[in-house]
Amino acid sequence: MKLTLVTGLLIAGLIVPPISKVNATQLSASARALPVELSEVKSSPWGESLVALGNVYARHQVALVSQVEGVITGLPIHDTQTVNQGQLLVQLDDRQAKALLTQADAQLNEDKRLLKEMVRLHERNSLPESSLLTQRAKVQISQAQRDSAAVTLSYYQTTAPFDGVTGLNTLTEGQYVQRGESLITLTDVERLYIDFNLPSHYLSQLNTKQKLELRFNALPDMVFFSEISSIDPQIDQQSRNLKVRAELFNPEGLLRPGLLAQINVSLEQEIANIVPTSAVFYRGANAYLYVVDENGVARQTEVTLGNTDGALTQVLAGVPPGAHVVSAGVGKISHGSLVKDANRVAKLKPEAQGDDDASL
Repeated sequence: MKLTLVTGLLIAGLIVPPISKVNATQLSASARALPVELSEVKSSPWGESLVALGNVYARHQVALVSQVEGVITGLPIHDTQTVNQGQLLVQLDDRQAKALLTQADAQLNEDKRLLKEMVRLHERNSLPESSLLTQRAKVQISQAQRDSAAVTLSYYQTTAPFDGVTGLNTLTEGQYVQRGESLITLTDVERLYIDFNLPSHYLSQLNTKQKLELRFNALPDMVFFSEISSIDPQIDQQSRNLKVRAELFNPEGLLRPGLLAQINVSLEQEIANIVPTSAVFYRGANAYLYVVDENGVARQTEVTLGNTDGALTQVLAGVPPGAHVVSAGVGKISHGSLVKDANRVAKLKPEAQGDDDASL
């Protein structure tokens, strides 16, 4: 029995060392692997985005001026008042203009009365044709003078040419204004538009109805949406830019003409392979990625790149979707380096510690 036991122990001793040697080799390889962060090459919709700055303008905005001189007798508005088209804004003293219109009406009526009398006389052959023609001309002149007086009278009332909001008022009743003097501003704040410039080489990728995202520093927590309404047919010969316009409906009045907008234009999307930009490195003029195989070996792989949005880069050729590339730690490895995913190791550590405690 003793001989058998000793023999068994010797045999066990011969078997154990190879297993221990294998474990040591694996642990040594794991220890030699450099910790890096890995990312998967993903096939996703990709479209280049253009960013531009543009100014906000009102579709209708005007500084109303007086077409006649006179004293302000009525000012039925206040600062930043919402008014309707045709609403009275400023009234000037129009008594003399009304008197001139009354005089013109009287002269027109008298000339028309005389014309009727002359027609009857002419029908009786009691009046020459020339006198009748002269009186008809007088009626036409009187009608024109009456129309002119009516137009002049209308100049003493300044009304809103469209729905909008008045500006800050600096006028007072009793103030004398000159012809051509600015009275008040009127702005339609509901219908706005934005003009901005884009490089002309994107012309083939732009079209009306293309969606836009708009952001404003004055409203940092809000995003507005619009679309391209028109593209200028002419390209600026100096900058080689083309002017683009977007309509913006503003019923709540949050925006104001004069604001500066940051505009994001999304071009047509396509399915493309995407990697983190941090994974890309260069050797001369060529771009490379470290592609990690199933054994954890990093292989320097030349790739052809497309567009980038800063954080992500489009890969046109060189790696398939699903491949794993080194996205952090690129500078500390080289072709053929053995690597391990630092994020995966960090996740496994607590679980591994729990296994060790259980084994104890």
